[in-house]
Amino acid sequence: SVSERDLIEGLKRSASVADQAGVSFDELVGIITTVQERTARGGAVIGNAFKTIFARIQDTSALEDLKNLGVQVTDLEGKILPATSILQNLAKEFENLSQVQQADIAKKLGGVYQLSNLLAAVKDLSSEQSKYNDIVKLSANATNEAYQKNAALNQTLASLINKVSVSAQQLGATL
Repeated sequence: SVSERDLIEGLKRSASVADQAGVSFDELVGIITTVQERTARGGAVIGNAFKTIFARIQDTSALEDLKNLGVQVTDLEGKILPATSILQNLAKEFENLSQVQQADIAKKLGGVYQLSNLLAAVKDLSSEQSKYNDIVKLSANATNEAYQKNAALNQTLASLINKVSVSAQQLGATL
């Protein structure tokens, strides 16, 4: 339900910040697709939104605010979690927060202009039928399928080249 153009625009605009925030390619595809399905906004708008959100979620004051709300932001070794993991942890706690706390943290992470995209992501991540995880798995498998098909194509191409070579050698021997 998301066009390749929207996906490419979203990736193009947010990939470098997403990488900095520990977000994998498949996770970025998942979050862009999920938000696009929920909001019907274009890939460029969503990409810009997550460029902002991923940058803000790494801010020390935002991390401290999230931690104070009971959202896990670090692993057992004290390292900051990837941005998508932090968003998933926020989604688990979001409904337990007061309306004022929800608005405050959403504004800190998304700002006024990216609020709807952040809330769409949080809403999906907190739902029982979250599409995010399905899309991440689909993206990961699609990459593997493309690799496998390319390997099969290379074997077929190598076989054709080998046949042409043998035919050329036979032609030379006959001549």
